Amino acid sequence: MLARKCIILLPDDVTRMVPEHARRAEKLITKATYALFGDIDIDDILTHCFAALQLEDEEGKLAGVVVLNVYPNVPAIPQWEWESWLHNLYGLESVTTHNTIWICLALWDACYYYLFLKPIVHRMFQIRNYVHNIMMVLPPGATKIEFLGDLGTRVLPKDCTNPKTCQTLYLMKRQDFLMNYKLRRAVEEDNDDLVPLISTHSKRLEELYGKFYIAELLTRHKDTGRQIIVAEYNEVAVAVVCLNETVNYKVLNEEFEMTPFNGLKKPHPDDPDLTLDVLYPSIEPLPFSSNEEVLQIVERKSFESGLPISEHDVLIHVTTTSSDDYSLVFTSNSIFVFQDDDDKHSPTMEDQDLISEFGDILSKIPKLPELPDYDTMSVCTVDVAKPKSVIRVPKFLGEGNAFSIEIAVAQPQHEQGLMKLFESSFHCFPEKDYAIMSIPSLLPANKLTDIFVRAVPLPSGTFPYELFILHKNAVLGLMRVDPATHGDEEKVKHLISSIPNNYQIMQQYDNYLHDRYSPYLVYVMTCDGQSVGVAILSEEYDVDYLEAHYDILYCADPKMYKSGCHGLLDSLVMSPIFHNHANFFLRELHRQSDFSIIYYKHSPYDSSHYYRERPLINLLHTLFPIMPRQQQEYDPEILKDEECEISPSILEKKGPYALYVSTMPKCSVSRYTVNTRIVVIGATHTALAFLESLVLSQTPRLLVTFNNVTLVGNHSISHYRVSPRLKEAFIVKKYFVDHRHLEMVSLRNYINYVQGRMTKIDRKEQLVVVNETSMLYYDLLFLMCGESFSKPKKKNNVSVTEEPCNIFIVNDATDVHNAVVKLKQMYNANIDEEYQIIVYGHFLDAYCTLNGLLTYGIPGNHIIFIEPFPFSMEMEKRQRHNVSIFNDPEVDQVVLDEMKAQGITVYCSYYFVDWEYDEEENVVTAVKFESRHKILELECMAMFYFHNKGVVPRVYRVINEAGLVFDGRLVIDKKCRTNDHNIYGAGTLTKYSRKYYASHMIHKYFNRMEIGYRLGQQIKKMLVPQQIIKLSKQRSSWNFDMERGAHLVPRYEKPVMRHCRLPGGLHYLSVVKPGRRIPLETALSMENYGHFLITGNCTNLQKQGYFKLHLNQFHRVETITCLTKFPIDVHNIYSLWGKHERLLNNLQLRFEMGVITDLFEYFKQPWTYAIYHDRFDALLDDLNSLMTSTMFNTEVSLVSEFIDMYKETKWKELPQNEVDRLEEEFTALTYPKILEQKVLEFIHKNLDHLPMYAHPIVVKAILAGYRKSPLFSK
Repeated sequence: MLARKCIILLPDDVTRMVPEHARRAEKLITKATYALFGDIDIDDILTHCFAALQLEDEEGKLAGVVVLNVYPNVPAIPQWEWESWLHNLYGLESVTTHNTIWICLALWDACYYYLFLKPIVHRMFQIRNYVHNIMMVLPPGATKIEFLGDLGTRVLPKDCTNPKTCQTLYLMKRQDFLMNYKLRRAVEEDNDDLVPLISTHSKRLEELYGKFYIAELLTRHKDTGRQIIVAEYNEVAVAVVCLNETVNYKVLNEEFEMTPFNGLKKPHPDDPDLTLDVLYPSIEPLPFSSNEEVLQIVERKSFESGLPISEHDVLIHVTTTSSDDYSLVFTSNSIFVFQDDDDKHSPTMEDQDLISEFGDILSKIPKLPELPDYDTMSVCTVDVAKPKSVIRVPKFLGEGNAFSIEIAVAQPQHEQGLMKLFESSFHCFPEKDYAIMSIPSLLPANKLTDIFVRAVPLPSGTFPYELFILHKNAVLGLMRVDPATHGDEEKVKHLISSIPNNYQIMQQYDNYLHDRYSPYLVYVMTCDGQSVGVAILSEEYDVDYLEAHYDILYCADPKMYKSGCHGLLDSLVMSPIFHNHANFFLRELHRQSDFSIIYYKHSPYDSSHYYRERPLINLLHTLFPIMPRQQQEYDPEILKDEECEISPSILEKKGPYALYVSTMPKCSVSRYTVNTRIVVIGATHTALAFLESLVLSQTPRLLVTFNNVTLVGNHSISHYRVSPRLKEAFIVKKYFVDHRHLEMVSLRNYINYVQGRMTKIDRKEQLVVVNETSMLYYDLLFLMCGESFSKPKKKNNVSVTEEPCNIFIVNDATDVHNAVVKLKQMYNANIDEEYQIIVYGHFLDAYCTLNGLLTYGIPGNHIIFIEPFPFSMEMEKRQRHNVSIFNDPEVDQVVLDEMKAQGITVYCSYYFVDWEYDEEENVVTAVKFESRHKILELECMAMFYFHNKGVVPRVYRVINEAGLVFDGRLVIDKKCRTNDHNIYGAGTLTKYSRKYYASHMIHKYFNRMEIGYRLGQQIKKMLVPQQIIKLSKQRSSWNFDMERGAHLVPRYEKPVMRHCRLPGGLHYLSVVKPGRRIPLETALSMENYGHFLITGNCTNLQKQGYFKLHLNQFHRVETITCLTKFPIDVHNIYSLWGKHERLLNNLQLRFEMGVITDLFEYFKQPWTYAIYHDRFDALLDDLNSLMTSTMFNTEVSLVSEFIDMYKETKWKELPQNEVDRLEEEFTALTYPKILEQKVLEFIHKNLDHLPMYAHPIVVKAILAGYRKSPLFSK
């Protein structure tokens, strides 16, 4: 006898459905679905809905789908007018846009027809606290819908009695699905329930006060100002909240930004007036807008006017704007800084000075943390170059207006009871408007804290916990969003009166009200009739440009949205008190404006207090950040000849800005908040990649917000604004991260930036001391300082103590800028026409510096280059170089010849010994070098020193004093942890512990951007629970999960690139495999080295560029070397690395046949552009995944069979007959057809970028009407 299977479907089995699952849901559509919901376009519905929830059984089978929206699916009713329709026709006055959502589609498996709906509706009520009603429209004649059962109530129109003849509604109420609690004050008898309940979370109170502290509070200590309320279920107290009316307002106002909350006090006539007049925008350009100015160290005559170049034309002076002093993190509010008159450094108090002094009151803290003094705890700034200033906050004089929540505990599955207690707590103190709660920063985020607003710590704050604030109206008020009217004008003015840069908002508001053809739409959010938010939108027309330059497809497919449905958010201001309703505000903007997708563009001007023309929107954390796309480099001439020109929107490059997106489905996406205090030391490429991966790498199903991330760097981030021409001349480019990229990701919107140097780590107190006087507390510390060039060492291996002003140690673009400025001053003051500038070092940076000096006007005969290579003498305890810079004899020789042709004097195999120092002038007048047989003493005006690259002594001292293991470098384990598991290390600063036997795997030899990215994903995985997030798929060539042993370090796979300008107008590019560099002579002697493909000749670069391609034993591109007199398409050529030569159009066969004479021209041919596309690697991953999957439900894939055969032969080469058999088997299967279809789909989706490919759609368009052509007629 068969046992009957019991099916249980729970709310926990409900998950979000995304548009990619449309085909899965489409299988559940039946005739009954059409009868109930009309015509169904599942893709369109999933794209435009508010939320789509799916229910799976224990076997993963889809049991049901419910799609919800914020308006009913009645085509005759505009989505922005349904509320009045509902009230007039059905009389449901309690149903509002805020508390109601609608079922617009329900799909079910026949096996679960009666069961699927209840768990989904239950789950929706659980995750959306403000949703009280879920409704569904039933068409006329739908008398009995059995899956609805008795879950709700059927509502008929006012004058209708027969549901068969009229349209009806089905209403499901929140209280019918969730537990109902009895809320009451605690009594003495509750002690036995509450003390064990509290002890399950923390035993501290019981250890301090015994087992009866609840009873004692209620009986013996009634006058302490405390009140305890409980939620009772089935006569058992399942949730408890302890309230206290005593609040230390002084401490809170000193530690946190309380201005938006009026200091948590009642209004008082003598409170400071924070309103500002309307400020008109500045018309001055940003200081870094003149990037293309001509720079010269040596003044030259203008060829046109004959006039000398002015000092302003000679050098770009990098100005540090206030955006370098403040970060732009948006979660709650902002700083108000009041300075003494003596601290105001500007001569006048103009409007722009006001902007620099006042933060945006309704945006989250743009701050440079001004940290308490490490010893005296007094306020100071971290930037030692700036004078100290005291931060003063306004003093509010009213009565206290807050109470504190001391204890908040609930049993599992009864968190909703705790939510009810939060709402009811205001009835215990009816005269108070605020409830505050403090929790540790390491405590995992709880969904209940979503109704609170996080208070932003002041820069001088040292409070160890996070503070959350809840306003009475945020949970008890009636929220609405409506189009702005004339009656709202005064309310809106009052709302934004305390915000700088409010002129543009009011100008657009007036334009909307008085111009019937205004391009703007204005919406006002109100709470009980009081304006608490305003948003200004317009239509976005430049969608093609956005799609071409930003990866919008990761968040939403723009092609799924009709023309006219793309909106642009110009301005948005919302009171921080109501930030828990941010998603409601955004979803109402979508519903009422009919913009299905809304963009927000954050320009560099928005990051500057001096040049900002509009307030910062303080809901940025609710928008989805869009990463920029890496554009391939097209050759317009070749494409024009092939008649496949690229759209101007793809080729055009507008001013950079960060892009954010909001769609209706994203308004229902959960947001997980991480308050862990993360401090990153060192603004290196590793650190930037780590922060981008951690903070900006979002998943479509979950937005993660990091509130406490701080980056500490030696220089202001403005060094990325140094002239591109300056950086191109002096700097080696190793990654595709430049100023434009940083502006397009706007990392500063999410992190705090501290300019200073780490001087101490206190592991016990978990703090970092910056500049010896300021401190930063941390929960997780990341050391990514990297290697740097440091002071020279004399012959006795002792570092010099002097710091002469004419010795330049260049580590970044800011150092380059400072060196060029100083060199300019020295040249103008120098009267000796026989001056000499020495460049010393065996690094590519030294060669770039030679080019930079030549480019900026220094004649070659005044430059001396000294290179400590090749090794030719005993160097006791000195750094030796075993590999030449270019690791290619031909390139080495041609670069040397070009330097000599420019007049540069070159000395090889000489090493620094000492210098002559003029103490009065603080300059070095002469430098001594020695080789194996000679001593060389040279006079100099200046010297660029590129040697002794390693961990700087200051960083070593800090690491050593902190007790971190240091073995030449900071020692880490395979997870990048030091011996203190709260401190991590990454980049060139580190090495692996010797137990791994991985000295050849240190980070120095690998792509630092990849290292930072993977560490960011690792930390996010650690901090965000896995049950609520799925991290982005790691790039892999196979489906197989290869388990790496416990003692194996990570393997990094991305190549290492170097691109720069060399003396003589040479362009150099090198792309090599990751790992330790091996001398070319040694590599050539290896049997498995592979072979070269070379075009061009280093001795005749004027005629043709030198291109050297190394294919390894598996015929994959492993090394690329380019040397030319013309610019190189760096991104395109970089994309070739790792590709098989067969993928490159049978490269090796064509080369051997003599068809290819110039690899530069070969890789500019139109067929190559798919390989250069930024999504091509994703296509390869998809194809590789397909190849390792099983076909026809077989247990083993074709690739698995290959691997098994290799294992049997112990990884020796397979016999030819076996290879032929597998090839025939592959052809007989459906693999080729599916692979072909995948490639065609890729071309089809990217036809705008790849018009040169003969996709069937293109061929069809070309041949359209061919039958009518006289060429095909008889």
